[in-house]
Amino acid sequence: MARLPIWTPAVVAAYARRCYELGLAVTLPDGSRAPIPPMITARSLGEGPWGEMRRDGHVLLGALARLAGEVLAGRADGRYRRLFGHFRGFEREVVERAWPSQRVLANARADFFVEAGRPVALEVNTTIPAMQGYADVVNRAFVETVGAARGLSEAGVRELLDRVPSQAASLLGALLDGYRALGGEAET
Repeated sequence: MARLPIWTPAVVAAYARRCYELGLAVTLPDGSRAPIPPMITARSLGEGPWGEMRRDGHVLLGALARLAGEVLAGRADGRYRRLFGHFRGFEREVVERAWPSQRVLANARADFFVEAGRPVALEVNTTIPAMQGYADVVNRAFVETVGAARGLSEAGVRELLDRVPSQAASLLGALLDGYRALGGEAET
C-alpha cells in the first residue's frame, strides 16, 4: 500500500462504498445485505506468476471435475459427498442431470493469494456465475474511484471503462457457445 500513494483511507473507503453501491454484496439469511470486501489492485492473468496461477487453476479444475464425476457416480469415498451436500433445488437438479452426459464447464474460477512469492489456491469454483458480474463491478469501481482520485474527467473515466473487457459478457459468450455446441438452435 505504501507504494500506492493514491490509496489514502478516504480513497479506499470510496472504492469499497462504490463497489457496494454497484452490487458487490451478499444477501444474508435474514434478508439483510453485507458488503463483499474488494481487492485493492486488479491484475489480469499474463505470464510469470499470473500464468503459473492460470495453469495451476486448470490442473486443479481438472482434478476437481474428475472427483465430482466420481462423487456423482457414487464411486467416491463417502467423505467427499459433502462437496454437493449444500446444493438444493435447481442447482442440485442441474448438476445431477447434466453431469453424466455433459462434462463441459462454461464457468470456472480459481482464487489465488501469493504467499512467500508463490501463488496458493484459496478456492476453485464452477457454480457461481455471479462472480463475473462481481468482477465487472470491482473493475468499474476501481476505474471510477482511482480515476476521480487522479483527477480524470468523467469522459476520461468512461474512455478507460470502455477499454476494460466485461467478464459477464465473456460468460454470456461461453454459455451461448456451449448451448450451440449442444445443438441449441433457438435465437439467442
